[in-house]
Amino acid sequence: MNKPDLLETIQREGFTPIKRGGRYWLVCPFHNDKKPSLVIDAERGLWFCHGCQTGGDVITFIQRLYNFSFREAVSYLNLELKSSFKAKPKLEAQAKAKLEIELKAAFTEWVDARIGWLRETINGIYQIVSLIKDEASFERLGVLYHNLSLLEYELEVLLHGTLEEKLKFAQKDPKWRLISSWLITKYRSKKWQETF
Repeated sequence: MNKPDLLETIQREGFTPIKRGGRYWLVCPFHNDKKPSLVIDAERGLWFCHGCQTGGDVITFIQRLYNFSFREAVSYLNLELKSSFKAKPKLEAQAKAKLEIELKAAFTEWVDARIGWLRETINGIYQIVSLIKDEASFERLGVLYHNLSLLEYELEVLLHGTLEEKLKFAQKDPKWRLISSWLITKYRSKKWQETF
């Protein structure tokens, strides 16, 4: 996903950042701010407010600004989430029906495990970014905001998305590709098909 330029987006939303040194500063729109406390690292596409101790990337800025979900922010920014999902070749009807049952069970197990991992990872990242208190820590840890918004989106899709949306994420995971390929190969083998 190619994110739009953070500085341009902030300016397009009607804000006028002030350049100081190599960074831009802005009166934070997320809390009652009298002087600029929100720093914009235009090169890395990250922002952080020293007043309200929050930050992120262009997507999280739009999420916070308009109280949008990740999907709404992505839509607002006209971003496309691309998929590598491809249809599998046809199988005989009986083998296909049995394969679908096993794939659904394996997929449900994968989704549950992935949701658990995402929750733990997101919580861990929030704990780490809560340590951002100054420029130096923002410099070291601010990059985590990029991953945070993508992980939160994936969690939202796995919890509330359509099957097709969930499959798009599954196809990106090497573990799921290995499981699904193994099951499909197993059902294509003549020996295996004779057992039902």
